[in-house]
Amino acid sequence: MVDREISTYIDRQISRILPSKERRLIYIDIISSFFKHGASIPNYFNFEFYRKSDAERSEFITDGQLRHLLYRFNPIEYYYIFREKFQTYENFKNYYGREIIFPASGVPLKDFKTFCKNHDQVFIKPNHLSSGRGAKMVQIDYLTDLDALYQDCIKNKLIIEEVIIQHPDLAAFHPSSLNTIRINTVVTKGGVRIMTAALRMGNHGSVIDNFTLGGIFAAICIETGDVSTLGVDHSHNWYMKHPMTHLQIKGFHIPKWEAMLDFAKDLALVIPQNRYVGWDISLTNKGDLVLVEGNEQALFNIQQAADQIGKKRIYEEALNDI
Repeated sequence: MVDREISTYIDRQISRILPSKERRLIYIDIISSFFKHGASIPNYFNFEFYRKSDAERSEFITDGQLRHLLYRFNPIEYYYIFREKFQTYENFKNYYGREIIFPASGVPLKDFKTFCKNHDQVFIKPNHLSSGRGAKMVQIDYLTDLDALYQDCIKNKLIIEEVIIQHPDLAAFHPSSLNTIRINTVVTKGGVRIMTAALRMGNHGSVIDNFTLGGIFAAICIETGDVSTLGVDHSHNWYMKHPMTHLQIKGFHIPKWEAMLDFAKDLALVIPQNRYVGWDISLTNKGDLVLVEGNEQALFNIQQAADQIGKKRIYEEALNDI
């Protein structure tokens, strides 16, 4: 199984006709990278370790190192706030800009029906799952069996929310998904630090933009708000333009960028005990900033794979200031 995974990565990212001797050397290097740097197989290829020296590799936060960092930043007793989506909503509802209900929390059927009848579409997702798993858009019309939908939401602990109508400049990249901005913050003694930022876009007609399920992401320059890299997906395909809409990714300016940074800083201070959070932020068609989700264990793949620059140094600097 591992051999097949490595072989697939080599075929896709290096060469399908790579001689067997060179393939064996990569296998050995993967093992070495695991013991020296804690790099998983996806780390090795997504961070292009096969192109990097040991010194360059040591700058990356690998899967073997991330837990240590996360535990240092975020006390375990506060994990519950982001582990359940409705709990996040309860703590940050002033920043959501839309109504969300959780039928399993005791919402009466009549209130559920009223909510649904007020919207042509609703977005439904599991309360406990992450990475866009189980999320779907549901059209509400006279054919919709609201009683069955209500029971399904209770049985599978689904939250149901009003659909965000996003800013047309962001929607243009991939209209069927909510395309968000991921901003990672750390609360330090000196205030909130903006660590990294990325534009996340859906692909292949999906309703979500998560990179683990086929989405595309690209790094954003914090100083300017301009997308500073090509887009890349989880399979490590690089895109100058979005493959479906053909809009150029690198160089795109994020609308209301300064306001978005301030918005992320405000979010970080709501529960400052969770020092490190990755915020998924959207901009509506009316120009309002809204929180989509918060991730207290936002992983480092997006942050480092987008621009191929290791972020260990900036996070260690932040650790020294908490």
